[in-house]
Amino acid sequence: MGYSVKTLTSVFVLTGLLAISNTMAMDDEKATIPHAQTQMRCEDIKNIGQRFISFLQKVGQTEVPVTQDEISELFDPLCKKIVNGNDLCFRSLEDHAKQLATAREAAGKWNIEKLLLTTSSEERTCSLQFLWEGEKLEKHTTMAILYLNESGKIAEIHEVFNKYNQEHVLFK
Repeated sequence: MGYSVKTLTSVFVLTGLLAISNTMAMDDEKATIPHAQTQMRCEDIKNIGQRFISFLQKVGQTEVPVTQDEISELFDPLCKKIVNGNDLCFRSLEDHAKQLATAREAAGKWNIEKLLLTTSSEERTCSLQFLWEGEKLEKHTTMAILYLNESGKIAEIHEVFNKYNQEHVLFK
């Protein structure tokens, strides 16, 4: 099965971060996320965000395929991932592991540089910005929001990424 570089790039960035659908409900001027009924400590959420970056870095540096057990340490088994507005439709940890192996093969080794990490204890979310570059891919910048379930596992991710072009920075 052949994949385009654009598809692999999209899938590569934060694969496997998928899960429970997060619908926004409007209630008198404020949005709520239904599955965020209990708060988490910001420090715990920050730790999960840093573990996520470390996980991606490890996957990008090793020749050994990631296992379902490794994925299940960080991710909810019913995960969902939306990339640039497209639902990637993963159905299991096995699908996630296969996709990571395919992405690793297509991208070559990759490196990640975390630029920003913020948290919300009320919504159980971690927002990240990072740069990444593969042996076979140009440098990209990614903004991602990780939604955590009550067990502290990544249940859903919303991600937007672009090729990184420092020349277009308006304010230097």
